[in-house]
Amino acid sequence: MFKKIKNEFRETKQTNEDFLQWLLISKLSTKEKWLLALFLWILWIKYAFNIAFMFNFFKVILLISLIYGLLSMISRLLEIIRKK
Repeated sequence: MFKKIKNEFRETKQTNEDFLQWLLISKLSTKEKWLLALFLWILWIKYAFNIAFMFNFFKVILLISLIYGLLSMISRLLEIIRKK
């Protein structure tokens, strides 16, 4: 199943699309997008008022964003180096 999704992603993605963007825009139906939004909203309501949790949550999100950005930058640099 994952190989099928991986192959479909590689065949149909745009040049500037990452996997999550491709999945949310191309693969999920409107109903699935609404269910995902509802799930995220319920999680937000459950944990939004716990200050310690929210602080740690935003630290984790920041860390994940930094790692993702670094990996993205490294992959782009490797592509530039390979083209030369």
